Amino acid sequence: MHKDNSQDSKDVTITDENASEIKIKLPFLRYIAIESKLKFGFGILFSIILFTSVFSIIGLEYVRTHFEYALFRGYQLETLSLDVEKELLKALRNEKELLLYWRHEGVEYAKKRYLTANDQSI
Repeated sequence: MHKDNSQDSKDVTITDENASEIKIKLPFLRYIAIESKLKFGFGILFSIILFTSVFSIIGLEYVRTHFEYALFRGYQLETLSLDVEKELLKALRNEKELLLYWRHEGVEYAKKRYLTANDQSI
């Protein structure tokens, strides 16, 4: 890439080995000091970095919030599943006791004692 910046022309010519010659008119750059050009360039870079940082922080906060919500919902589901499992185990125990003791205690007494407890568990 070759740049031709002559003092008497107002065009900036950029040539590339594979591309044709491109002329860009930038007459205002001729009258600006190099210090101002550098300050402008670094200002643009700083604003891009600032813009990227702000959106990165916003994105991280969004991810953190949703991650905490997912953990909270997972804890709720775990608690609910453990409660369901506990109640099903109670129902299973009452059913086994009914089958074991109905002959000794009688059908009506066993139904009253074990099936009502079983209905409460289910």
